[in-house]
Amino acid sequence: MLLAWMLYFAGVILTTYTAHIGGWRHIYDIPPNKVTYIAELILLNQVFCILAQTAGKTSIALLIPRLLGTTSQWRLIVLYVNAIIQTCVGIVCVLIVLFGCNPISAAWNRQLLAEGKAKCIPAEANYAIGLLQCGKSSTTRPRS
Repeated sequence: MLLAWMLYFAGVILTTYTAHIGGWRHIYDIPPNKVTYIAELILLNQVFCILAQTAGKTSIALLIPRLLGTTSQWRLIVLYVNAIIQTCVGIVCVLIVLFGCNPISAAWNRQLLAEGKAKCIPAEANYAIGLLQCGKSSTTRPRS
């Protein structure tokens, strides 16, 4: 849980810093010399947010058996399998965010794509991974 808190705190600091330098405005309102730097910060922020969510959900899944005490074996198996799947999905999402473009700098410097010097995975693949992560997150949220 401490790891999740530290990752979340780093994401909040990065989000606040990005907002402070004007990162959450429309791209036409950002000075041209800051666009690349802000895009780098936003990409890095995605990594912290994904890892914080993954670490938080995994730590809660590991905490539940301690709180419940004795429980049936099949519930523990379902819980641990769910935690493993959540961790794997989070790691895949981070890898796609970081290495979705070749070279990596094309993720924040779109001019490389326009010049044909870089290649990124299609936007549809990013959407599919985002939907996978959202779907996985919605299956692990508590029901009231």
